[in-house]
Amino acid sequence: MMFADLVQDITSIKIDGDSRTEVKRFTVDSREVGSGDLFIAIPGFKEDGLKYVPDAVRRGAVAIVAREERIADVRCWGVVEDVRDATAKIAARFYAFPSRELGVIGITGTNGKTTITHLLKSILEQGGAKVGVLGTLGYFTLKAAHQPLNTTPGPELLEKLLREIVDSGGSHAVMEVSSHALTMHRVDEIDFNVVAVSNITQDHFDYHHDFESYRDAKARLLDLAAAENKWVVLNSCDPSFEFMRGRVKSQLLTFGVSDSSADLSLNDLRMSVEGSRFTMNTPVGKQEVQIKLLGRFNLENALCAATCALALGTPLDQIAAGLHAQDYVAGRAQPVRAGQPFDVLVDYAHSPDAIEKILQTAREVCRGRLLVLFGCGGDRDKSKRPLMGRAASQNADIVIVTSDNPRSEDPLAIIEDVKPGLDPSVETVIEPDRRRAIATALGLCEDNDILVVAGKGHEDYQIIGNQRLRFDDREIVEQLLKERYS
Repeated sequence: MMFADLVQDITSIKIDGDSRTEVKRFTVDSREVGSGDLFIAIPGFKEDGLKYVPDAVRRGAVAIVAREERIADVRCWGVVEDVRDATAKIAARFYAFPSRELGVIGITGTNGKTTITHLLKSILEQGGAKVGVLGTLGYFTLKAAHQPLNTTPGPELLEKLLREIVDSGGSHAVMEVSSHALTMHRVDEIDFNVVAVSNITQDHFDYHHDFESYRDAKARLLDLAAAENKWVVLNSCDPSFEFMRGRVKSQLLTFGVSDSSADLSLNDLRMSVEGSRFTMNTPVGKQEVQIKLLGRFNLENALCAATCALALGTPLDQIAAGLHAQDYVAGRAQPVRAGQPFDVLVDYAHSPDAIEKILQTAREVCRGRLLVLFGCGGDRDKSKRPLMGRAASQNADIVIVTSDNPRSEDPLAIIEDVKPGLDPSVETVIEPDRRRAIATALGLCEDNDILVVAGKGHEDYQIIGNQRLRFDDREIVEQLLKERYS
């Protein structure tokens, strides 16, 4: 493809050199540059991509896109105002706009994104759709399952994955859209049919700095669906609902677990350790629904998925069948059973709100005591650490504080940040070694108790210093239980 064709959507670009230069591929990583490639020099948070232009040229780059004027001898150099925005436009055109050939549903929010996307996949597949899913658990394109680099990949990989879904016969793509992705323009060129906001609570303040900036970042997804033929799905029970509704410039559907005036609501709720049954009220009729997922927050996830499906015109009986078919989503209130007389749930909860919700959910079905084990990630938002401690103390009978992914921080220092939020009247155990902490927590459990092992969920690693070590909460719990009860 000629350079001029590849950048034709970037109106502000200034081209120095031969715009008819043929480009074989494009990349944002100089290490991947080959002969005849375009290198895009993205300004990073730690290092500027301009630093790697000489390396890209040595490897055979024939064209460069950057925010600065020419600094190397290549056939063509393009100067743009926003390199990340330019990357999204280049990627979409290079892969021939695959999102335009799919029904694309984007889910953002603090909690629930992963579960909602997999529930939607289940619903759509009940009608024969072939669905790709991109998110925290992986990038599933029908052709292959790729390990995720981020919740939402960069545009160069995102467009490639969407093209892979199309070429594999896919009809839909359901994707998690992170606040980072929205501020970095990763999804700017995606043609969304439906977008949804599950909920907004505190998270990622290390990046966004305050709640208002974080909320505004999430709302950018609504701006990307600003057309009469698009749909926005919002949670009417979320405190940010009015703010989000003010950004809607498309058709709107609402859902609310405790709001009977929402477009999708529920009544006749019956909950147990096996899941929930309820009547779903919709603009096109009522539907009996049974889900196997545990707890009240999964009711919210189910209603969000159902509302997105309804926006696509999905029949109610198909929605109900899809919701019922999903057993659990990996690392989301996932039960671990090895013959023990108590329950263990492994959950990804790693924010104050998520800790509170999973514990409140467990409390509703708990016949004994409720225990929680959690830690806080290192090199991340420190302000939420005492809040997580408070959420644990206020909702559990026994709290075990340990490490999550300490990264470059001292695990004991992270725990010290948690302590101000802990209630001294609640039994608390401090054990920085996560495996020993899990063993301790299991040893404390008695008949009919529920232990929530929170924070890592589906993750099969722990990051300590600069080492990424094999560690899966589910495997550790199962191993320890088998040693004790087999």
